Amino acid sequence: MTNDSDVDNTLTVASFTIAGESGTFTLGSAYTIAGKGDLTLSSDGSYSFVPVANWNGRRCRTVTYTTNTGSSTTLAITVTPVDDASVLVADTKTVAEDNTASGNVLTNDSDVDNTLTVASFTIAGESGTFTLGSAYTIAGKGDLTLSSDGSYSFVPVANWNGTVPTVTYTTNTGSSTTLAITVTPVDDASVLVADTKTVAEDNTASGGRLTNDSDVDNTLTVASFTIAGESGTFTLGSAYTIAGKGDLTLSSDGSYSFVPVANWNGTVPTVTYTTNTGSSTTLAITVTPVDDASVLVADTKTVAEDNTASGNVLTNDSDVDNTLTVASFTDCRRERHLHPGQRLHHRRQGRSDAEQRRQLQLCAGSQLERHGADGDLHHQHRFEHHAGDHGDAG
Repeated sequence: MTNDSDVDNTLTVASFTIAGESGTFTLGSAYTIAGKGDLTLSSDGSYSFVPVANWNGRRCRTVTYTTNTGSSTTLAITVTPVDDASVLVADTKTVAEDNTASGNVLTNDSDVDNTLTVASFTIAGESGTFTLGSAYTIAGKGDLTLSSDGSYSFVPVANWNGTVPTVTYTTNTGSSTTLAITVTPVDDASVLVADTKTVAEDNTASGGRLTNDSDVDNTLTVASFTIAGESGTFTLGSAYTIAGKGDLTLSSDGSYSFVPVANWNGTVPTVTYTTNTGSSTTLAITVTPVDDASVLVADTKTVAEDNTASGNVLTNDSDVDNTLTVASFTDCRRERHLHPGQRLHHRRQGRSDAEQRRQLQLCAGSQLERHGADGDLHHQHRFEHHAGDHGDAG
């Protein structure tokens, strides 16, 4: 009532109304105008209007008041807008390794006066050009995309895990906050490759069992192994004897050796090994045959004159890969070639006791006879079987 006057009376407010409101208006008590604020008008003419937070408007409602003299007039209150600061909340996101992190940084941000958008962003430790809506590659970590509407995605490099460099974004209102993304590790499965090894008979098969196996999260070792068809105790680093075949040793570092029994060849029972990560695969070893040389021993035979010398030249010969038979033999003096089962007859010419010798190249199993010319002379005939199946007759 500062600008009101009456020369005859001291003015006071007797009553008031608020346009559009139908409640009870009590002098000195606050009246709530829904969505706008609280108005208080006292009899001495003092008043206050407390607007709702962030509300503004040209007029809350027109107040008409009447004085003690019966005169009336109005009070108009206008609340002008103020650009309130944006309320931004720092964002965090956690995803498991090999998964895409995505979301919207503006979801938890607000501004009562503006519709928020992202105006720009930076990435800690990166000095490249950051373009809204385009992927930015963080070397060795992954690709980050942030758009003006606040949506974002981070696609990590395969098997990478760790903390993504902090993203700082600024809105169209000039306010800024951060986005922090963490990629948690996942224990990736080991990649094991079945192994094969082939060696020739009488050679040791060896190698590094883990050479072609891999695990991005762990250093692989061999935890245990079994051998098909064997029920014994398998100890890493100790030789296990596979009866009739050989000795196999497999160590925790993956190195192995198989020492076959002499002259054995064939397929070693399959070895199945399990790593420290719980994954398993196999080792297959094959020993290929080698044609071992025959072992022949020179034969000798002594008989009295006029007696038949007989025997078997193969009795003391051997071959681990073959059953020996006589293929041929030769009378070295006459260069006569005979075949198994034929007889070589040599008769002395004359009655002299002088020793006559014949070099015979023999194949084992032949029957040899030597007689005098008239059958009455008694001579001692000696047959010697030397290396190469050569014999001397005397």
